[in-house]
Amino acid sequence: MSLLLGLRRLCTTSTSTGNALYDVVIVGSGMVGGALSCSLGQEPILADKRILVLEASAKQPKMLTKDEQYSTRVVNLNIGSVELLNNLGVWDDIAAVRVRAFDHMHVWDSCADSSVSFDPTQSTSIGYIVENDLITAALSNRTRACRNVEVCYGKKVVGLGRSSEAWRNVTLQDGSEIKTKLLVAADGKYSNIRKLAGMNSIGWNYDQSAVVARLDLAEVTRGNRTAWQRFLPTGPIALLPLTDDSSSLVWSTTKEHAKKLTSLTEEDFVTAVNAALFNYYPRSQLVDFYTSGVNQFISGLQFSHSNSLVHPPQVSGVVMDTVASFPLSFNHSVRYVQDGLVLIGSVVLVTMAIMMSSCLHPAMQPTQYTLWLAWESIWASEMLSLLLRC
Repeated sequence: MSLLLGLRRLCTTSTSTGNALYDVVIVGSGMVGGALSCSLGQEPILADKRILVLEASAKQPKMLTKDEQYSTRVVNLNIGSVELLNNLGVWDDIAAVRVRAFDHMHVWDSCADSSVSFDPTQSTSIGYIVENDLITAALSNRTRACRNVEVCYGKKVVGLGRSSEAWRNVTLQDGSEIKTKLLVAADGKYSNIRKLAGMNSIGWNYDQSAVVARLDLAEVTRGNRTAWQRFLPTGPIALLPLTDDSSSLVWSTTKEHAKKLTSLTEEDFVTAVNAALFNYYPRSQLVDFYTSGVNQFISGLQFSHSNSLVHPPQVSGVVMDTVASFPLSFNHSVRYVQDGLVLIGSVVLVTMAIMMSSCLHPAMQPTQYTLWLAWESIWASEMLSLLLRC
């Protein structure tokens, strides 16, 4: 109800001409805030509204070039997510730089014989591996081209208040103050806006970390258009294709093992990755039973599936300055809205661990959470348009 009231104000209250008064203020210009601001900025019914994007970082995103080193921060986009980006007018810009389509996915277990292979039922790809920074930069460029959207970098919010029922006050670190009818928090898992608004969240850290790196491959099958995942006793390891001869590594493991992996030499790191992909492990009857059930479930989906053993590519090298690790955690906001305030994206929910209800590593899931934000943003834009027509 608070969300609808906040949006309806944009319809019932005229916008002041004061420079510090805005209809919508979005805090955060990452993929979440960028998708929303890009969507709102291109909505014809909002052409006369004032929209402001505040980004705490002073660094403005810039488009990558084909020759730049690949980032280890990548997302897996399904066809629906690509369509959303295309509707926002940014997919062609992204694809012109570099994306990697994959048309096959193979998942197998180290403690059982079970495996599952996914292939598209049509000629389309299963998904696309794209760098986070590339998506963010493309959305930023499109947003800055919108006449009704202002984007300010190096602006940190330090206070929230209310001057009237219709307006929220936003105080910046430089002492300036902004008033808005609707404040949207898209400033990430550790949202400053959520804290300032007194909106609680629940969460915990898992006793695991994710190790990421860019790998060079010695041998490639299917033109390196296969996403690979193997479940190990300590957590899953995944290879996501980047180029014809390189892939992005996402390896979930214990904190102690992750610390050891990130301290290895290049040769030892490559050996450890190949061992994780090819070594045999003691069998588990429980895993055999569980994966057998998963295979039966998968057989009812539209993808083809197989229990035949398929070997992943051999890893020949690693770009050492891309090796990093980060802790896996869960965080969920207790509330999503206040009067005139909305939380979206990872401010609401972050799940960076193995989903208990899923057979796939988060990095391998075709419906990647990160572009759920795009659908969420489009929905918000359409809701605004609907209410503005009332």
